[in-house]
This record gives sequence, C-alpha cells and structure tokens, in this order.
Amino acid sequence: IIPSFESDFHDYYIPSRIDGPFAYLTTSDDAWELNADTRYKIYENLELAVEAAYVRLNLDEGTWGKKIVNEVDKDSYRVSIGLKYSF
Repeated sequence: IIPSFESDFHDYYIPSRIDGPFAYLTTSDDAWELNADTRYKIYENLELAVEAAYVRLNLDEGTWGKKIVNEVDKDSYRVSIGLKYSF
C-alpha cells in the first residue's frame, strides 16, 4: 500500500532489510563462517595482506516458510588483497 498525500505517512509500515524479518536469527536458525587471513612480508617495508571469508546461512523452514528459505541468498563471500608500505 502506498500512502496518498492526504494521509499521514506514519500510518503505514514498510519493512526494510535492516528492521524487517532478516534483522535477526531465531533459535531455530544458524550461520557459520570460515575466515582465512594472512600477511606476507615481501620486503622490509612492504607487506601483502590476503583475506578470504565464506558465510553460510541456514534458515528454519518451519519459522520462515518455504518461499522465504528458498529465495534468500544463503552464501556470502569476501575476498580482499592489500599492500601496505611503511616509511
């Protein structure tokens, strides 16, 4: 429902990802994370940082419903590479 200009906007509630149903996990849900972070000293003043992470979200179908469980992205990845030079 989209409010008209004549009505008060605060009478309507449109949830977002922040305050909506995915803002928390229930006791029936779980998530696990795997991280691999390392640093290599290439030279005395130059360092290479390599980071990788994977997160798996498991939602309870009985709590969220089959449609939500099947449509939510359950896998998240992060990979980063950085150089640090010290003077």
